[in-house]
Amino acid sequence: MTAKTMPEDSRGQKTSGWQRIHGAAASADRWLRHLENVALVLSALSIVVITVIVCAEVVLRTTAGISTLVSAEYAGYLLAANVYLGLAWTFRNGGFIRVELVHGLFRGRAAALLNLLIAVIATATLLVYTWYIIDFVLQTYRSGATSIFITRTVLWVPQLVMPIGSVLLTCSMISALVRSAAALFSPDLAARQDAEQTEDWL
Repeated sequence: MTAKTMPEDSRGQKTSGWQRIHGAAASADRWLRHLENVALVLSALSIVVITVIVCAEVVLRTTAGISTLVSAEYAGYLLAANVYLGLAWTFRNGGFIRVELVHGLFRGRAAALLNLLIAVIATATLLVYTWYIIDFVLQTYRSGATSIFITRTVLWVPQLVMPIGSVLLTCSMISALVRSAAALFSPDLAARQDAEQTEDWL
């Protein structure tokens, strides 16, 4: 019988199954980072548009005594876009609040195990949340619901930012789950590929 040989990477080194999985995840993560940055730009632009709308409303009310009649409605839609489209980027860059009281008590593999447990719970929660958000928007689309304002905006259109942002955040959490698993089961591999990923990104 002949022994099974592991495939080699681009540098001629033997790669395990876990290395191939982590490598594929790292490649997908690079694309995810680009999507997160695009969403971030759109999130920032929504704030700019909100500012323009509100300023126009104030100026028109002050100088001409008239109203756009849409400023409150569309500022609300844009605020939702700002929040949901910025979620994934904020999570990746450590912008979410995290309780360090318990986490700080662990070191080494215990800390890695805790990180993995948290990532598993968060991923499961986000998968359920995203499923219901998508279902909610689909129900709005099927019902043809419109806003109560004078514009009668078809509501599923501004609601689209909710599933988009939720899917991006869920993908970012899955990426964090893979990194947490790598840090626990193959810390050397995780450190090397994270360094390579940082170099590629820079």
